[in-house]
Amino acid sequence: MRAREEGTKSVVRRSVATSFAAALAIAAFASVSTVVTHAAVAAPAVARQDDAPAEGPKNAKAQMKAAYAVKKQSHKKEGDEKQRILLAAVEEYRKVLSMFPDDREQGALATFRIGEIHRTLRDTEAATRAFQAVLTFDEQHKTVARAFLELGHLARRDKRIDAAVQLYEQVVRQCPEVRDQGARALTWIAKCKLTQKFFDEARQPLRTIIDDYTDETKTALSAYDLLAKTYIDEGNLKMAAEILGQCRERYERLEASGDKAYLGIGDRIAKLKSWKKLEEARREASGDDEADESEDDSTEGGGAGTR
Repeated sequence: MRAREEGTKSVVRRSVATSFAAALAIAAFASVSTVVTHAAVAAPAVARQDDAPAEGPKNAKAQMKAAYAVKKQSHKKEGDEKQRILLAAVEEYRKVLSMFPDDREQGALATFRIGEIHRTLRDTEAATRAFQAVLTFDEQHKTVARAFLELGHLARRDKRIDAAVQLYEQVVRQCPEVRDQGARALTWIAKCKLTQKFFDEARQPLRTIIDDYTDETKTALSAYDLLAKTYIDEGNLKMAAEILGQCRERYERLEASGDKAYLGIGDRIAKLKSWKKLEEARREASGDDEADESEDDSTEGGGAGTR
């Protein structure tokens, strides 16, 4: 009975948190719609890929494809031309929401793409509103996780480190099954803590990745690399070597198991930047010791000559 009550409380707490985030995002989404619509009206029409008569899309995925085709025209374009095409693409993504309101999966993705375009155009406010609007699609965990990450990036670039950390934490808390994004979020939490020189707090999320996200190989290797670097920066070369050794041992064992996901991973481990940093730090430390010994010898010799 007690376990059931605790489970119910947990669900209620999560629902309240999600509802609050959604309420904020709904208001933000209304602003996004206004910004996007006005921008699209101001943007001249982009040429169609062919001269065939326009036909309405059959479904949301077809409209997403049409929007991407417009967006793709901006590749290698610059200045006003690039902006014009991207704003036209925003309008095409908006059609996914207006024409197929019941397709929430594509609606969430279309809203996310709108945020990406505004980010590309360096319109931080519009990008923020769009990514916040994605949170209203709270059941679309994969896209919601990516939106939280993007919101964290925007806050971090704006030097709002504590706010960025809180947003990254939401990826793990609200979308725990989206493991690839969760591992990335933990990495960025660690990097934020490192910018604040909080080494111990930075190591906690890195160790979580190492312990719980071994299957996210690329991110896990980066976590080992970054964790070792924190010890190198503090001058604890022994601990850094232990971390890298643990990394090699774990993944060589996985590679030996025959799992194709880990084939050739030894080469990737050998390329971790911390190996080089560790060797450089060792040489520097060795050079300092030799200099100290040389200085001692010189002092002794000088003393003997004065006798």
